[in-house]
Amino acid sequence: MTDLIPAPNSAPDAPRHYKIGRKMDAALRAYVTNGANQAKAAEEAGIARETLCRALQKQHIKDRLASLVDEYKQRTGLKALARLDYLIDAEKVSPYVQLEAAKTMADRAGHALPKGDGVADTTLIVNIRLD
Repeated sequence: MTDLIPAPNSAPDAPRHYKIGRKMDAALRAYVTNGANQAKAAEEAGIARETLCRALQKQHIKDRLASLVDEYKQRTGLKALARLDYLIDAEKVSPYVQLEAAKTMADRAGHALPKGDGVADTTLIVNIRLD
């Protein structure tokens, strides 16, 4: 199994650093992008689901997975912010969507709106009469 290969030039007393094989890395990437579906991730990478399941118990695999999750969050977070920015200024978007996008951006920037007094209630009640 390639995920258990010690890195070259490791001193005997130094902590062991393991290389992660190409297929295991592909499985971990697929695991992150497929919503933590082990079977699908393993299949895409060409390994058995059981192999991925066992590997996910190992610390160096957990560390790599955490790194991939952080990268994924950063990448998708930037996309989400760009989308919100677009929605705030889009002409073909309803004022409600623009408002919600602006509130979300303000919240993410640390400018949370006050709760309770001073903020208008945004509840909309619609009554439809079917006479």
